[in-house]
Amino acid sequence: MTGGSSTPSWKEFGLTLRPRPSPPLWRTFCDTLNLAWLSGQLADRRWKAALKTDAYDEAVGEGIHTQLREAAGWTCCMDTSESVCRLAALRYPGIAAAACDVRKPPFPAGALDLIVSLSTLDHFASIGEIEGALRSLHGVMQPGGCLLLTLDNLDNPLVRLRNAVPWSFLHRFGLLPYPVGATLGAAGLRSLLERTGFEVRETATLMHVPRAPAVVLAAVLDRVGAPWAGGIFRRACLSFEVLAKLPTARWTAYYSAAVAIKRAHPNGASTLRS
Repeated sequence: MTGGSSTPSWKEFGLTLRPRPSPPLWRTFCDTLNLAWLSGQLADRRWKAALKTDAYDEAVGEGIHTQLREAAGWTCCMDTSESVCRLAALRYPGIAAAACDVRKPPFPAGALDLIVSLSTLDHFASIGEIEGALRSLHGVMQPGGCLLLTLDNLDNPLVRLRNAVPWSFLHRFGLLPYPVGATLGAAGLRSLLERTGFEVRETATLMHVPRAPAVVLAAVLDRVGAPWAGGIFRRACLSFEVLAKLPTARWTAYYSAAVAIKRAHPNGASTLRS
């Protein structure tokens, strides 16, 4: 994690979470945005076994568990925090949630044909740890299996600035509720995926709304208790995704996204159809 010794670990952060009667407005927007991207990737194939590399979305909001369960015969969430897993289980009774390190997934080699990792690996302190996690995920995937990955986008100047500011300062002003770590820009992400044995089929940029003011506005609306404003807020935030079509997208997006396939052979192409 960045921010020095004052930055808590993800496990410690999980201990501070508490059940909420309804998801925060910002979280519902994030879930909507993730699902908008994932729906196009999950629609054309029935998956056998799927893993989501965190349970945070399901612990604090609706998450994507329902949609992932519809897309795959068997699904599991994992999280380094036992507290986060327990909260996810409260929201989704019967959810399979494993408390473990993503660098040591408790699955045999080739067990999974789909892995969804939404801004999970960008909580490590170094790029080397991200690479180690990708190699571990690669090992438990079937040849031809699909990895749907997002990371904080280091090409965005605001993300780069945020990573240079101590987390405790950002947390104090309500701009960042959870600790963050090292991350990459689009070119670095593609290079790292290829180096760890994946074939990158598609890249994208996500979340172009100015994040800090949107987070503050969402918190104000949550406190005011204006349910009628929720739909308007989400639609307004999603309207900024039109910026993904511009040449400047790499600088305005808060996330880089990639669709990557595990090659059938170490130095060859995968067998999964485009």
